[in-house]
This record gives sequence, structure tokens and C-alpha cells, in this order.
Amino acid sequence: MIEIGSITLWLAAQFFAAAYCLLRAVFDFRKRRPVWGVLGVAAALAILLSPIPTRTAGTNHPAPATSK
Repeated sequence: MIEIGSITLWLAAQFFAAAYCLLRAVFDFRKRRPVWGVLGVAAALAILLSPIPTRTAGTNHPAPATSK
């Protein structure tokens, strides 16, 4: 179902990158490095909250008729 250039591929890439950042943040918090842990959580949130590229379909509507 994953095709190159599809929205599904972008979602999977964003999910795995965010999951990696969160895992690194957990390890950093456990090793008593809170600054790196906070940066990892912030990076994961930035990745998850970034816009997802989509394809939009445009429609052309005729101009409304004016009546006098």
C-alpha cells in the first residue's frame, strides 16, 4: 500500500522519525540528561505537528448569473 510519493509514505516517515526522537528522549531522561530529553520531545512534537503534504483537487465553478 506504500507507494513512492504518496501521503502514506510521508506519514510513515514522520511517525518513525517522531518515534525515534521520543525513544531518544526517554533514554536521555533516564541517563539524567534533562536538556537533551526536552529537546527530543520538542523535536518529536515539531515533526508530528508539521503539515502533511496533500494533493488537492481544484474545481472551476461558473460565475453566478446576475439578474436585473
